[in-house]
Formats: sequence, structure tokens, C-alpha cells
Amino acid sequence: MSKKAKVFSVVVLFLLMLSSFPSVALASVLVPPPEPKQPARFAEVDSTNFVLLSATYAQKGPVFTFQVNGHVSKADLRAATFSTSSKDFALNCVQKSETTVICSAPKSTAGLSGYIYIAGFGTWVSVPEARDFIQPAIS
Repeated sequence: MSKKAKVFSVVVLFLLMLSSFPSVALASVLVPPPEPKQPARFAEVDSTNFVLLSATYAQKGPVFTFQVNGHVSKADLRAATFSTSSKDFALNCVQKSETTVICSAPKSTAGLSGYIYIAGFGTWVSVPEARDFIQPAIS
């Protein structure tokens, strides 16, 4: 057997060995994605949902009123945020009644648009512009 034929047969054997192993690309498709760090929350599971009723500007800043159906923990209320494309703002949320949650945002969010995330739910909102309040004259 010539030297060229030996090299050719070694190359063919090497290629056959490589083809018998699954490719890295195929292996990455077969591997399941990692589990999420926080489990997703769905309405079917815990029957909780939020509906944004209003977004107003009060003397202390923007105020958002939500109708809530289901259980909301204090930890969920403390973790509420307003997120723009460049910054996150903490919201101060209080459950006023069994079906009403009120959240206030910093004055610096006036006129911005973004998402409010509360208890695993998100909604797009445009924050009202700041406005002047008339101080009544006391005579």
C-alpha cells in the first residue's frame, strides 16, 4: 500500500470516528433549558390577578390604583417596581381593602412610560405629568 493510500485511509477512519459522536450543536438542542430561578406565576394556579384602575398625579407624586382578586402578601407589595428602559424605581404599595391596592411612585417618574411589576404581574403604564396644586388662601 502506498503512502498516499495509508494517509487517505487514516483520514477516512478519523472522519468516521468523528461522525459517530453527536455534534455539539445537536447536543445543545437535546439538553433541556435550565429551570427558572423563580417559578412563573399563572392565574390558573393561584387565582390572583391585578387590574390597573387609574394612574393619577397627587400632591406627593404619581399614584396607581389596582383592583386585585386573590391573595397578595406584604412581601409582594414591598417588592413592587416601576421599570423604564434605563432605570428601576421602588413603589410604595399598600392594600387598602380586600380588592384595592394603591401604589405611589417617586415624583421623578412623572411623564415617564414603563412597566409596573407587582406580585408577579406586569402592566405598561404612562405616568401622568407633574402638575401644580392650588393652595387655598386662608383669610
